[in-house]
Amino acid sequence: MSRSVRRGRLTPWRRRVLDAEFERLLDLDEAERAERLKFLAAQHPRLTRRLGPLLDALADKADHLEAMIREVADSAVAELDGGDTELPAGTRLGAWRLIESVGHGGMGRVYRAERADGAFEMTAAVKLIRVRRDRRLRMRLLMERQLLARLDHPNIARILDGGSTEDDQAWLAMEWVDGQDLGQCREREARDHRHCLGRFLRLVEAVHHAHQRQIVHGDIKPANVRIGEDGRVRLLDFGVARLLADESSSGEPSVRALTPAWSAPELRRGEPVSTQSDIWALGALLHWMLTGATLDPEEAVDIEALSRNLGKSCPQPRDLAAVIAVASAHRPDDRYPSAAGLMRDIERYLTRQPVLARSQTRRYVLTRFIQRNPMSVGASALAAVLLVLGLAGTAWQARQAALERDRTQLEANKTEKVSEFLVGLFEQADPWMAREQELTARDLVARGAEQIRVLRETPLVQAEMYGVLARVHRGLADYERAGRLAAEAVEVLAADPEIPPEDLADAWSLRADTLGSQGRYQEAETAHRRALELVADSPLPVQARHMNGLGLTLYSLGRLEAAGELFETSLAIRAEHQPDSAELAEAYNNLALHRATIDRNREAREYYDRAIELRRKVLGEDHPTTSFSLTNLAVLLVQTGRAEEAIPAFREALAIRENAFGNRHPAVASVLYQLGWAHSHLEAYGLAREYYRRALEIRRTSLGEDHPSVAVVLNAMASVARAEGDHESALDHLERALAIYRDRLGESHHDIALVLTNLGATHLQRGEFEKARDFLERALAMNRNELGENHHHVADNLQALARLHEARQQTELAADYARRALVTYSSLRDESSPAVAESRALLERIQGGH
Repeated sequence: MSRSVRRGRLTPWRRRVLDAEFERLLDLDEAERAERLKFLAAQHPRLTRRLGPLLDALADKADHLEAMIREVADSAVAELDGGDTELPAGTRLGAWRLIESVGHGGMGRVYRAERADGAFEMTAAVKLIRVRRDRRLRMRLLMERQLLARLDHPNIARILDGGSTEDDQAWLAMEWVDGQDLGQCREREARDHRHCLGRFLRLVEAVHHAHQRQIVHGDIKPANVRIGEDGRVRLLDFGVARLLADESSSGEPSVRALTPAWSAPELRRGEPVSTQSDIWALGALLHWMLTGATLDPEEAVDIEALSRNLGKSCPQPRDLAAVIAVASAHRPDDRYPSAAGLMRDIERYLTRQPVLARSQTRRYVLTRFIQRNPMSVGASALAAVLLVLGLAGTAWQARQAALERDRTQLEANKTEKVSEFLVGLFEQADPWMAREQELTARDLVARGAEQIRVLRETPLVQAEMYGVLARVHRGLADYERAGRLAAEAVEVLAADPEIPPEDLADAWSLRADTLGSQGRYQEAETAHRRALELVADSPLPVQARHMNGLGLTLYSLGRLEAAGELFETSLAIRAEHQPDSAELAEAYNNLALHRATIDRNREAREYYDRAIELRRKVLGEDHPTTSFSLTNLAVLLVQTGRAEEAIPAFREALAIRENAFGNRHPAVASVLYQLGWAHSHLEAYGLAREYYRRALEIRRTSLGEDHPSVAVVLNAMASVARAEGDHESALDHLERALAIYRDRLGESHHDIALVLTNLGATHLQRGEFEKARDFLERALAMNRNELGENHHHVADNLQALARLHEARQQTELAADYARRALVTYSSLRDESSPAVAESRALLERIQGGH
């Protein structure tokens, strides 16, 4: 008679050996693996028999890890005494009569049962737990049952009773919950993320309640969560819970049934359950509730990937991604210390407060404050602060670099002081603290400037506060006051000889930016050069940052050769010292801008592509900075006559910004404006006009009627009206744009010169030659004064005057202007560029007498 051979018991030590050998086999190629298996079969036949099924699971590579762990767990459970014989209906366990088996759970089989002693009517879930017939273990389970019965929480299925069968198997009777499991509920309600988070919060509260009583769950997963018919969520099956005190003191090896997709990394390694493994499972459960996908432990640390997945269904996905990343960190010590920490962060997210899982930067804290108080802060303040925080353009890139610097404790103290100052400043917008009137952004920053002067803070703190308010005023287009505040920051720091040169350089750089906003480019150049001198002995990446600022100013002055050299040097430094960084992407972007201006379009396209690729890699597909490179590339496509190809890129950028900021943000209006511009090049004037209208509405609402950004759109709308022959509308738009610019920028600015050029072109079309000549000559003089002689705007004005005099049949004057335009274009761009070719054709036509 043959006798079956019983496999050796899989102890935790044997499991670790099995796991280690399996991982070693995974790293071998097929030939090496076969050789290793041959050796193991001769030396360790039992181990080889266990490895076989695990290696077979590799046929489905996506599931091999889960198959491995399930095999190990099932083997462990199968070797417990007692088997898994299903008890027949009608079996009595204490006061309960079994009705039917309803499935497996944790370490045993679950039955629906009814009260059979006649005391009262009640349905329960009875779980028969398969354990070794061991007196000490029975005693532990008895103690555990008594403690479980003390769990009194509305979101935990209550323990009603317990005992042992005739053959000493333990059982627990738990509250029966009619309804559906979490998986069924998620299929219907996945789109309502706040509803999902509300239910998740109740589950975390339940787990925290148990942890406070030194009880862990050990098997948190969707199948152990039920939604009752009353809508209440309940956590089921504390049947695999362990007393932490007993786990730490007992020398007995413990064997658990694991659900791999919901098991923390340490559980997969064979370590005991803990409060930290429960927190990991809660993070995985949150990910599943919001995305429908199980969480890969290796991907839990990838904030960008998590954010992209969550962004499909949730606003502020980076907050939730950070929460999940902390809850499900690989190392238990890196997770929330308790379920209460996870609970607080979910509550903070739901109330639009900063979650503690994220770094508490000033930008982040203030953004969440404004989102909580949109009415009290006001629309214009919102737009201004978001601009200040760097959420709309190259200013953001610069601040990112600054934030990544390795600060000393002084810097940390400075940041804390400034954050307190700003939060206190914006709390003044609270309706309970300002009942007399609604405070605007200008009211707030004006009060802030007054406060700084009486604060007895260090120069670094005062200067940083001045800098913050300077950036606020720039966002409000109050460039003169922004300049004064930036100058105060420089003055405060320059008066203290102990100030680090890099901090003083940052102040000079901000001063230069405010001067540039006022169109005072020569003074801005001087300020940038002073900043660059201060960092002459600093690390090269710091110098590269200030080279970039100076390069942008020289670019605005039309000194393209010098600007290009700075951009190239900055790129070389960042490529060597900051590879795969946002700073390197910025360098590619700026050099592309330069190359596009001088009509080296193939190079420009290459650099823009690199910037986009790198920003997608470093910052993510849906990061707003990525969208700026997309729009720059699209602008290049329009300028090279490929407007149709540009439109998809503009639309992708629009989707990114709407997802990040909502559909009423100035950054969204910028893309709408660019879409209008692209359609105007395609002579789709109706679509262009609609995009401009939407951009205008957003800018007026968020920035105010008299913001220079409103004038930009009015100027563009005038060009469309002129193209359609509607000269009256064109002139009306231009007069309003001119009034805004003069009010904000004074009488001389290169943006004013653009409007004057457009006015001249409109009057030229109307045949009003004297008015056209007056506007065009004023534009030319203004551009020469603001930008210098060698600038493409000056060349544009010269060419417009050439056309005017050609129309008046003043051939000599026309030829003179056309010749000077050609010389200027040729000094700036390649001979093959469209601008040079068009200018040469105009001159030849004039000289030919046509």
